[in-house]
Amino acid sequence: MLLLKLTLVILISEIGERTMCSANENEDVSNQLPQGTYIKVPDDQGCSYDQILDYSEGEDLMDNYLVLTCTKNCPPGQKGNVVNGNKCTATLKLLPDETVNVTVGSCADGSCVPDSPPHSRIIALLTEEEEEEGEDEEDEEDEEDEEDEEEED
Repeated sequence: MLLLKLTLVILISEIGERTMCSANENEDVSNQLPQGTYIKVPDDQGCSYDQILDYSEGEDLMDNYLVLTCTKNCPPGQKGNVVNGNKCTATLKLLPDETVNVTVGSCADGSCVPDSPPHSRIIALLTEEEEEEGEDEEDEEDEEDEEDEEEED
């Protein structure tokens, strides 16, 4: 019986420690990421929050943003949370070659709750240079499409 209680205490302390560690890891995740790989999103109250573009899924671009933390950075005296239900990074680990391993969750009252079952994936971080290159390529494709349409007429 004593051994069972001891095992239970150790198990509970391990679970509690892991929960606290993962919560602390995501408090300011943007400090781990290279400058220019995340987007700062302002709101009308003067607060902001950081997010990364998850373009690994190939879905509608509007749905492919992951919030880094579910609490907003606000001026002193103000507090704010990201809207409940927004997709977020429950865990984030920086990998080589500007990639990150994330566990996806949803914002709930200022915390990121991991999806059940857990959904982890590796995301290539988009830098400002790559974003500009992507926009240039899109512009070139649009111009080519317009030229093709004119030739057909």
